[in-house]
Amino acid sequence: MARKTYNEKLRHGGDLPKIEDLSYQPDAVRRWGGTRMLIAAPLQYNEVMANIPQGEVTTVDRIRARLAAQAGADFTCPLTAGIFTNVCARASVERDSEKIPYWRTLRAKGELNEKYPDGIESQKLLLQMEGHTIVQKGKRAFVEGYEGKLADLNTKQHSTNYTDTLIEVAEDCPVQAAEAPPSEEPKSAARLAYEMLIDSPYRHTSDDVIYATKGEPKGLSREAFFSKGQPCFRASPLAKRYGWGIHSDHAGRIALFAVESEAYRRLASQEGTRRLRALRQSKR
Repeated sequence: MARKTYNEKLRHGGDLPKIEDLSYQPDAVRRWGGTRMLIAAPLQYNEVMANIPQGEVTTVDRIRARLAAQAGADFTCPLTAGIFTNVCARASVERDSEKIPYWRTLRAKGELNEKYPDGIESQKLLLQMEGHTIVQKGKRAFVEGYEGKLADLNTKQHSTNYTDTLIEVAEDCPVQAAEAPPSEEPKSAARLAYEMLIDSPYRHTSDDVIYATKGEPKGLSREAFFSKGQPCFRASPLAKRYGWGIHSDHAGRIALFAVESEAYRRLASQEGTRRLRALRQSKR
């Protein structure tokens, strides 16, 4: 069996995120201060790491605290946090686009992460290029005064993501069978989204696709792009004009389903799936 790439590990989070009850482990409860442990999905770490501004940093522990608070958990699993932040870093280096500034995410107390691609020396150089001073303590390295450079993880960021939701084609969609958007140059956002999704179901979130097709081409950072609300896929010509339903799974990853397909009909009647209509093309 072929070994998974880091991007496959990033995109395929299995049944994550999930919350586990540790009531049966009193030692763990005493150590972490609660019974509800979140095991976050790799993409959740990637989302936070992608939005740390230049000149600022964060730590894995701060990301864990933020994800736990969002999920209503007492704490986030520290073991998987370390694993998944490293997956995010290596997946970014592995791919040609949608790079993230992984080097701005530090270990506890501002320590550099020797498990990042090319080790501490590479992270040290990238941080120094952004104006940080690195202090060496034996074989370990730390960002000097990192406490005063911590990014505000509570800065408002809008999202287009849904979970366990089917965006159904618009009521006035003019086609009975799904069509590919025209491929002429320059490619439309709908065409670019179609190409990202048609052969890669449940690999990208809605935010991933909308940023890649609308924000990145304009040279905007992901943080700047989502600092303002963006239209979700209910407004996309894929669902309004071309006959594609967009389904999001429990982790917010999306896939296209042709309106005439049995899979689309099955999703539309599936218990536990939220159904939202795409916006009409014209006013009533």
